[in-house]
Amino acid sequence: MRNPTLKMVARTVILGALLVGCSGQDQLTHEELVSKANGICAEPIAQAQMVMGQPGMSTAELTTWGTSAGEAAPGIQAMSQALGALDPSSDDKTTYSDMVAEYQSLGDTLQNAGEAAASGDMNMLTMNATGSAEAASQASKDANQLGIDQCVAITMGNMG
Repeated sequence: MRNPTLKMVARTVILGALLVGCSGQDQLTHEELVSKANGICAEPIAQAQMVMGQPGMSTAELTTWGTSAGEAAPGIQAMSQALGALDPSSDDKTTYSDMVAEYQSLGDTLQNAGEAAASGDMNMLTMNATGSAEAASQASKDANQLGIDQCVAITMGNMG
């Protein structure tokens, strides 16, 4: 069963991306970037944190996680697109671009985990659980460095 909340989050993020993309703005100051990115990230990151896996999950737990991860993927993918539409200053551009790329990777690995859970491919599911943890961890480091608190998906204790 699909989660209607996740669909609503994805629609909200996509609408935000369209509005940002249509605004014709110049490069954002650091403060503007932080404010806009925090607004984009809040709901999808909250949903993603609900499905973050834990080391040592049983096969059943891993399968349940994979199904939930697949449901969270559209929100993270839409968030990545919306973040990518923002134009950070040259001082923030490299770290910000890295963060967006990691969130794109996270969205892909969550989607792949959902597909692996549906097909029962435990090797692929385990690989995507690891990949999603790595992508979320690196994106969170970048977000933390930029001071974009709402884009921090992994905090100490969320994932090992």
